[in-house]
Amino acid sequence: MNGVTTITSPAQGPPWRRDGTRRSWGGKHELPLILSRVTSEDAPAFEKLALTLLRPAMSPPDRLLDAEAFETSAGGYLVGAGETALPVFVQPLFFAEGSQALGEPHVQRCREAIARFADSPVAAEIYLLVHNRDPRRPVFRTGLAHELAALVTGGRVAEALSWDARDLVEAAFDGLFDFTAANARRGRLSVAPVEPGLATSTDLLSEVPLRVSWLTADQHRLGAGEDTGSDTVADPAALVLAGEAAVRTFLLGGFGFGKTTAVARALQCDDRQVLYVPGASLTQEVATSKVLLSRCLNSEPLFGGCLPADRQLYARMLRAVVEHLFRIQTCLVRW
Repeated sequence: MNGVTTITSPAQGPPWRRDGTRRSWGGKHELPLILSRVTSEDAPAFEKLALTLLRPAMSPPDRLLDAEAFETSAGGYLVGAGETALPVFVQPLFFAEGSQALGEPHVQRCREAIARFADSPVAAEIYLLVHNRDPRRPVFRTGLAHELAALVTGGRVAEALSWDARDLVEAAFDGLFDFTAANARRGRLSVAPVEPGLATSTDLLSEVPLRVSWLTADQHRLGAGEDTGSDTVADPAALVLAGEAAVRTFLLGGFGFGKTTAVARALQCDDRQVLYVPGASLTQEVATSKVLLSRCLNSEPLFGGCLPADRQLYARMLRAVVEHLFRIQTCLVRW
């Protein structure tokens, strides 16, 4: 068995610029786990975790900003790294009290943090305050909004935003999604390479007996409830990437039947970026669709330069990202 996954999602801009256009991550198991970490850490641990999450959140789609892109200044970080959409000044702010206790004293802390930036020589077009609670109390929410608006009307910045704990985590997921999709489209994340010479072999058969079926793969099911496919004689290379509906295609067949050759021929006549997954990498551990999808992508090129703790967090987030990325129908070809 071999698998082919096509990547067609278009890249978007930095997540912090996508007002109202974020993806939905609420149904993913990983979001509440990471959100719980953000809201339960002490002050030093929160600032460290916030920086780890800000890296994908602030990054352009094609690369992950490194820690050196966050220049410490005026109680926060100036994020530039030569990007046209930056610089942004990011100010993490830790509250020891719970969300239900936030009030005027906490607005005053925000006011003081904003003033540190406003009175500094730091030049930024955008100001972003990031805190570890949710703004459920109107007195805190409206007070903070007033302080941010004053920063703009005073001419200090062109835009002033605030992120609560959930905003931070969701923006990090969005940024990691764009980063992963961009790398996949560049062909950097295939589990294994396909030998192009297979497509030009002189002794191959272009049409063979085969069967095509459609599978359902979601968080509850992995497989076909019933086989609705039909036997036919056709070119498997023409079926591998046929149509727009299938984002995953599985080729099942015995050893030496030409599965890899069919993939090589299909790639030669199609300009889409494809992730190639050898069947040998799908062991008996693959019992759920989430595990299956995680085996369809090689994550090593994504986080090679990250610290072990950061890499571990990103890898956990990647499970939800990959599931989101490949959430479409699956085609099964047997011969």
